[in-house]
Amino acid sequence: MSQIYKLQFQRWVNTLTSQPVNLEIYSDASNQAYGCAIYVVSPTGKRSLLISKCTIAPIKVLTLPKLELTAALLGACLARYVESSLPYEYKLGTCKFFSDSQVTLAWILSSKNTWKPYVTNRVFEIRSLTSTEQWFYIPTAKNPADLLTRFERSSELLTNTLWSEGPGNTQEIQYKEDQLPDPEEERKSQKNVVGMITEAMGFESEIERFSDFRRMLRVFTWVRRWKTKRKEEIALCELNETEHCLILQSQHHWFAMEFKSLLKDEAIPKTSKIAKYRPFQDDQGLLRLGGRLDHALMTPQEKHPIFCIIQVNSRS
Repeated sequence: MSQIYKLQFQRWVNTLTSQPVNLEIYSDASNQAYGCAIYVVSPTGKRSLLISKCTIAPIKVLTLPKLELTAALLGACLARYVESSLPYEYKLGTCKFFSDSQVTLAWILSSKNTWKPYVTNRVFEIRSLTSTEQWFYIPTAKNPADLLTRFERSSELLTNTLWSEGPGNTQEIQYKEDQLPDPEEERKSQKNVVGMITEAMGFESEIERFSDFRRMLRVFTWVRRWKTKRKEEIALCELNETEHCLILQSQHHWFAMEFKSLLKDEAIPKTSKIAKYRPFQDDQGLLRLGGRLDHALMTPQEKHPIFCIIQVNSRS
């Protein structure tokens, strides 16, 4: 990265006002970062890098397909920005989007709407900005956005023509929905089953000993550290992990029947107090409120709050 200042690009990208501006948008992601790159394609087929954007992967661990989907959304948003920024004498021509993730393409092209909130929200945004006919598959080796997502390859930006000139004239592979893998099946095969015996641990009785939630988090975090014997100051990510564990254990204690139904892919019994809220299990195993707010202008956490019952002792 220390050599990044040596990068040079021509300001003119081989476009004339009499010609439509054709764009190609490439997106990719890794566990380190996700990003996209936009190229202008001249009538002769020459590609010139116009703009790119890269973002560090979030601290909260996301699966690679979800990061790839987030990168695709970043590309769609950046393309809309480029379109709105074109001088009035220029007109946008074709706009093609490329991803090397077949799972991401399956989500975008799928006619289903059964994904979990994270995927559903981003697919909805992508479809509001693009059409399914604009999405194509490209092999990783020919995807210039791959260079953005791997810090160990950042030095290649100086010498690799894939970055400065794009992949050249490649075969445009456009899949249909039935030709792509089913992300739903993949999600089920990767689903982790967590078993808990709350009675033996006396979970609720331990919780009731505390009158301060923050203090309770710190104490349980120290308890979780006993194996490693670490003594440094507790980090925020550790507190978040402890909070997640406590909420998950509380949910298994209070909603055991609901978890059993979801584990068997059965409907929540009508006798359940939370059945009317259409609960579902997120990627981290937590029960969240369903509802009909998928298209509301709210964050996923606001649309689908966590069911939580933690009885902390109240002392006046």
